[in-house]
Amino acid sequence: MRLKSTDQPPRYANLFEPFATIISFMLALVAGIVVVFGLTTAFGSGSLLGLGDSSVCVTGRPGAYIPDQESLPPFLKPGVRLSMTELDVCQDDAGPGLQALHVATRLPSFLVYTGALVLLWRLVRAAMRFGPFSRVNARRLRFIGWWVGGGGAVAVICERTAHWALAQRMFKDGPELVATVTAAIPWTLIVTGVGLLTVARILEVGVRMHEDLEGTV
Repeated sequence: MRLKSTDQPPRYANLFEPFATIISFMLALVAGIVVVFGLTTAFGSGSLLGLGDSSVCVTGRPGAYIPDQESLPPFLKPGVRLSMTELDVCQDDAGPGLQALHVATRLPSFLVYTGALVLLWRLVRAAMRFGPFSRVNARRLRFIGWWVGGGGAVAVICERTAHWALAQRMFKDGPELVATVTAAIPWTLIVTGVGLLTVARILEVGVRMHEDLEGTV
């Protein structure tokens, strides 16, 4: 009896090991963590990406928020100057609005990185099935480039905007929105996304050359 194509192992599976196994393990690990923390959050004993936290905290640069540090409690000796680079301010028993902003400071990046992992897994699976020289690989690699570069930038803008909104709710003199967003531009993700787009274009040229070579044989 002849086996169906779905029952046969991928033709180019050995070319992508152990990378394919590592990607599958990481994806399964992330899914397991989400399920475990999701269940604990649902039963009120855990937290998932800030969801379920009764206390909401925001980290900021106090030098920009505290106009007069002399108003702080006098716990320092004379002649000693207070210098703080970061300050965590927390609100206990936060309402739904603060909790939503708190989740928004974490969720976008999680979606981007998890989505990139899923897309990479699909790319590897397609390459294992159709081979390295396939138009499917080029299309999926191009999509990953846009997802990482564009999606990463959008995620950071959303997170920093949520962080700014939290700081405005907790500090009397909060930060400026433009400065908060521009200071956190994810240049690494943008450069990585552009690099993946370039590799995708190179792969497309290689695919066309491979198809032309097969046509002449």
